[in-house]
Amino acid sequence: MTDKTQNLQQEADLLESAIAEEIENIQEKIWHKLKLGLSVALIGIGTFWILKKWLDYPLRLQDFYPSADATSSTETTETSNAPQSQKDLDIIAIIKREIAVFLLAIAKQKIYELLEKIRNYENEPHNEDE
Repeated sequence: MTDKTQNLQQEADLLESAIAEEIENIQEKIWHKLKLGLSVALIGIGTFWILKKWLDYPLRLQDFYPSADATSSTETTETSNAPQSQKDLDIIAIIKREIAVFLLAIAKQKIYELLEKIRNYENEPHNEDE
């Protein structure tokens, strides 16, 4: 009878340690995904703040997609017969818009890199024997 109870106790200890390791792995995965999610959120908030506060750039959905209209609109503003001060304001607006598009491209690239890290992290084999 003592052998059976010892075997049962050993099995119970093994199951308990396996459950504890699985809980630790789940907590580690959740923490990793939470950190990546917060990073993506902070990049997005930072980009939005830069565009709104520093550049006074209105955000529109069309700005996230490349378009051929952007190049034609810059050419028409450069060739218009506006007064010199208006041309200066147009040039400043164009520079602000280009900086905003550049920052959006950087933020988009960083988000894609973080998503790729998530995919790689999920696909890599985890050693459960340790």
